[in-house]
Amino acid sequence: MNRGCILAFRTFEALVLEAHVRNIIFVTTMWDDLLINDEEIQREQQLKNMYWNPMLVNGATYDRFVNTQDSAWMILEHLLASEVNLCFHFHQALMTRISEHSASVNAILP
Repeated sequence: MNRGCILAFRTFEALVLEAHVRNIIFVTTMWDDLLINDEEIQREQQLKNMYWNPMLVNGATYDRFVNTQDSAWMILEHLLASEVNLCFHFHQALMTRISEHSASVNAILP
């Protein structure tokens, strides 16, 4: 990942409340290619171990999208099975964290 992507991901990670991490699914694509090689598998492991691990440990999940309708439904069903109203709670938590983050950035910057 380039520095901009890492910064964006770390900001996202900081904005998500721990209670809502279980509502996050990391989804990788391009698995419908018949010629999956070791480099792609290693890249997937790198994403899971180096970047997503803190959120995976706290309840986020991971899946591969294989470019089929069944694969899409499987991912959506996981989200829809949640006991909370994801949109409302995530939006509410995100807005709170953005306000907190903005306040801390403003306190640091001149």
